Amino acid sequence: MNRFLCLIVIEICSLCVYAQKASYEGIVRHAESKQPLEFVSVCLLAKDSAVVDYTYTNEKGYFELARKTGGAHSLSFSCLGYKKVIIPLQRFVNASELFLEEDVFKLQEVKISSNRIRQSKDTLIYSVSGFKMPQDRSIEDVLKKIPGIEVAQNGQIKFQDKPISNFYIDGMDLLDSKYALASKNIPANMVKEIQVLQSHQPIAALRNKYFSDNAALNLTLEDDAKNHFIGMADLGLGIDQQSDMLWDNRLMGMLFGKNMQNLTMYKNNNTGEDIANEINALTANTLESVQQIGSEDDFFHTQPTSPKNIDRSRYLSNDAHLVSVNHLYKPQKNKDLRLQITALHDKQLASHQAETEYYYPSQTLTISEQENFRGQENRLEAEMSYIQNDSNVYLKNTLRGMVGLHKNELSLTVDGSPTKINNHPQRRHIQNNFHIIKNHNKHSFSLYSNNSYIELPQYMTVTPGLYEELLTGGQKYEHLQQDALLRTFKSDSYTYFQHMIGRVYLKYKAGLIYENRYLQSMLYADAQQIGGNDYSNKIRLETIEAYIEPSLNLKTEYWSLLFRIPLAYHNSQLSSHLPQVERQAKHCVLPAPSLNIKYNLNAYWMVSGMSALYFMKPDLKYLYAGYLFNTYRTAQKFTQKLAYDKNSYSLLRMQYNNPLNGFFISLSGFFSQTWQENIYVYNNEESFLSSCQSNYYPNTKKFYGGSIRISKAAGWNKLFAALSASYSRQDNNIFLEDELADSHLSIASLAADVSLQPSQYINLSAKSKAMQIQSEIKLDKQTTAKAWSYEHSLDINLIFSSKWRAKIGNFLTHDSQSKRITYFSDASVTYTKNKWLFEFEAHNLFNHNQLNTIYLTDWTQQTSVYFLRPREFLLKAAFSF
Repeated sequence: MNRFLCLIVIEICSLCVYAQKASYEGIVRHAESKQPLEFVSVCLLAKDSAVVDYTYTNEKGYFELARKTGGAHSLSFSCLGYKKVIIPLQRFVNASELFLEEDVFKLQEVKISSNRIRQSKDTLIYSVSGFKMPQDRSIEDVLKKIPGIEVAQNGQIKFQDKPISNFYIDGMDLLDSKYALASKNIPANMVKEIQVLQSHQPIAALRNKYFSDNAALNLTLEDDAKNHFIGMADLGLGIDQQSDMLWDNRLMGMLFGKNMQNLTMYKNNNTGEDIANEINALTANTLESVQQIGSEDDFFHTQPTSPKNIDRSRYLSNDAHLVSVNHLYKPQKNKDLRLQITALHDKQLASHQAETEYYYPSQTLTISEQENFRGQENRLEAEMSYIQNDSNVYLKNTLRGMVGLHKNELSLTVDGSPTKINNHPQRRHIQNNFHIIKNHNKHSFSLYSNNSYIELPQYMTVTPGLYEELLTGGQKYEHLQQDALLRTFKSDSYTYFQHMIGRVYLKYKAGLIYENRYLQSMLYADAQQIGGNDYSNKIRLETIEAYIEPSLNLKTEYWSLLFRIPLAYHNSQLSSHLPQVERQAKHCVLPAPSLNIKYNLNAYWMVSGMSALYFMKPDLKYLYAGYLFNTYRTAQKFTQKLAYDKNSYSLLRMQYNNPLNGFFISLSGFFSQTWQENIYVYNNEESFLSSCQSNYYPNTKKFYGGSIRISKAAGWNKLFAALSASYSRQDNNIFLEDELADSHLSIASLAADVSLQPSQYINLSAKSKAMQIQSEIKLDKQTTAKAWSYEHSLDINLIFSSKWRAKIGNFLTHDSQSKRITYFSDASVTYTKNKWLFEFEAHNLFNHNQLNTIYLTDWTQQTSVYFLRPREFLLKAAFSF
């Protein structure tokens, strides 16, 4: 009797346990063989058969779906070749086994392919083999064909129109923000799957405790790419139409193990390819991310003038060398030690001519220029990080450093007069970031400190000396030299305590931000300082921001919400010794509320939005009162008035993700308004000198727009198609000479992208883009300028056999102002055998040597002609070991 009662109690307890489970789960098997079935679609349906949630079974036939509080009615099980099964929830037995019967039917032709896209909870999983074309070499080539994902020219990856926040290789963060090193260099055949981690929170201690609408990318490697050294070598030699030698080489070693990862690479080329993009920071700025060093901009122009609609390898001559060492070691499961060292040496040559029109009320000023650019960049960066990342403790300390040196020379002919310009900016940066989060039950404590020092000395020389009447009382001189020095120390520290009440996390945060920035500039004529103080600056700006920030974070089955309302005390001290001795101080208390919200309408649709009000602290670069030449024909000065401009920003985004049929939609709109205390005043002085200064004049600037992108992947012949459109408009006020002008600048674009493999012997890839820029200035009469630009490309890949293939690339661009169409045609033939690859490339087959472009700003128009690289031939050999 006692045993019988015990059995009853145990049975009741087990039923209670099942009743309390937060998910539906089970195993799906073949009805006859009893073998588990993989990739069975399991959908949670509402009464009207709408999909509430869904998942797929794994290789063991197991599935798990979270219970929904309302609207769920039944579960459906479907798989190609099997009869569909629908079970009402009241009849479903949790953790049971289900059996699917084969559905026999006749087709004239049956083509069976693996599931290219599937979803598991918040993770989208793309099969690389389902999207890879025979010519795709790097994983970036495959990413460009995946619906919902975009890859920018600089290598930045976006998911549903938003940059990814993290990039992992087999779940490990080897490269931090410099993930282009991986996406551009890891072979596509090494990667099994590409995972998109939606609503990703990289800090384990904050998961389900802090709002996140960021997406991350994870590459799942093939088994034979793990746990052993992989070496690759590419050797390329060639010649161009002018009999100059060409080279393009790469030597790379990789190791992706369970406790260690390494990617070490040396690259060099003189084909114009921008290898510096591979070591630039690309990830989105998130709340916990470290602000990248090197954020201070150069005062002087340090890059060649470049067209925006073609790759730089079409017009830039270079000699670039890049060394990158990236090593990650995991002494324990949740601990990382990471070291990154990069060195870049890049020489560049480029030529172009331009005609720029300035629309002043009294005249339209036209300046003609012919530019030959010769530059050199040398950069050395290093980073060391220690990371402990588990559910109880997050600890990270990162030490970064950079030393950089640019040397640039511009040989110009300005309105028929020869002019030579030399720029020499240098950079010295060091930064340390410390962050710790400690969880105890439902409470969290955090301490954060980020400290950096930046030094940016630089000078610009102009020969012969210009503007004698303005600068030297009419006396001629040989050299004009503008010196500038910027030193910045920044410290950002905060602490917070977070606890949970019901489903709501409450956080109490307090922090202190201190900045000390020093600027000095001098102007010289033949090594003699130009008299007077109008062209000298020596100022220091100190800002202190002390704040408290209560916030509320709510996460439910469908909703995620974060509301913050920081209240900050600001204190700014401006000390000026040149051009005049003056001290200013300003202090104020400013609120900056923000709201982030996300709502999952159903399994496919998600709506998110944010709205924020914030204040922009005074910036030293807009407070110097003596003129500073930032180019040979533009000089700026500003009013020394401490001001806190106010900005409001709102964004609304809708996303539709349907992995079942490979259909993705991203739709967004934004509105930004800035209330400024100062306004820009532009004047023309002595020939072609354009001077800019700011005066106190409260005004409002608006910036708004929207975008949409629709992408679709179909199993039929690996079809991928994407259509995107965007529009933005900026409304501003400026003074041209002494007249107030309303300026409006709008940009609209439309783009399409299609790839297709109609047979095993051929595949196609086509892109087309049209962009319109319209500028309006309203003075006594309205001046309107409009320009259209177009880009079209078609790549045809021919696969003759498993060893031989060829590619024909076509690209053309033109605009509405020029009658000239620039057309490029490239061709290549590739032979592969075992681990060897041989390729013969021909670039710019028709030897086009000019590209016409047009650029508009709110009050200028520039038409340019760029001189292009000649016809080139390159022979490459690549092998792996």
